[in-house]
Amino acid sequence: MYKGCMYIYGGISSGEVMNDFWEFDIENYHWRNIATNLSFDARWGHTATVYKGSMYVFGGYGDIYYNELLKFKFRQNKWSMVKAKGDIPLGRHYHSAVIYHNSLFIYGGYNGNDFSNFYEYQFKTNKWYQLSESLGGLGRRGHISVIMDDWMLIFGGRDRHALRNDYMVFNFRNQSWEQNYHDDSSPSPRYFMSGVVWKNCFIVFGGLGYDATVHETKSVNLNDFHAFSTNENIPILKMRIIHDMDSDDNAGIFSYLSPEVLDIILSHLTVEELVFLSYVNRSMFYLSGNEYLWKKIYLSRSTW
Repeated sequence: MYKGCMYIYGGISSGEVMNDFWEFDIENYHWRNIATNLSFDARWGHTATVYKGSMYVFGGYGDIYYNELLKFKFRQNKWSMVKAKGDIPLGRHYHSAVIYHNSLFIYGGYNGNDFSNFYEYQFKTNKWYQLSESLGGLGRRGHISVIMDDWMLIFGGRDRHALRNDYMVFNFRNQSWEQNYHDDSSPSPRYFMSGVVWKNCFIVFGGLGYDATVHETKSVNLNDFHAFSTNENIPILKMRIIHDMDSDDNAGIFSYLSPEVLDIILSHLTVEELVFLSYVNRSMFYLSGNEYLWKKIYLSRSTW
């Protein structure tokens, strides 16, 4: 997200790896294909983050697993490749990326093997640093990472053995990993879900998981909604989600919404479209509903 617009670069569609660049104007609900000097290889499974007027794209897969750091300057409408120094990560996709203070942090990913390594790119020094690996040594891909205060939270994903539903915490203050967390209230194992931080809550939506009613190894699109908070005084609100999808192919369509889109949706709901569910007490809670009025999302911003 940058100045009221969402930007999408690359991806894969019907088996074709893409190299186009799009802008979505939230206020006017309008897509625009952006003409730039873009000349990089098509890729998918990369990450994109925004820092001080530029979007940084790392990794992805096309003909190879990439470890390039690409930069797009919004004001100049211009792409460039960052010629960084230091401990440059190996090429990968399905990793996660977050911005904390003046650094970009990359965790995990896959290039034939699942990574558990953790890297910091410092914007001011233009240098990569390899940090300590996560506890347990098992890598993961398809997870989500978010920043909450001075912690990075990582949830879900899959390793070489199975899908995961635990969450890991990296403490930026003391530069150390804390133990992996899991309890009975955690969402079911999944990967490729969306996640966003909103009002000091970590929201998790959808993803790809198991259908235990059919077979434990059969993957299905998930359409559930969870929230986690470390603040006992924060009320979690129930979103009414549309359920007019009759076919199995469409059952998890909302799981592909990006964190930025989820954030926009949550910030534009009216009070009438939100229902207090419960107070979160340091664990994950399942939220569900039966209706979501898309036409009303952008009509007015909620007053809290």
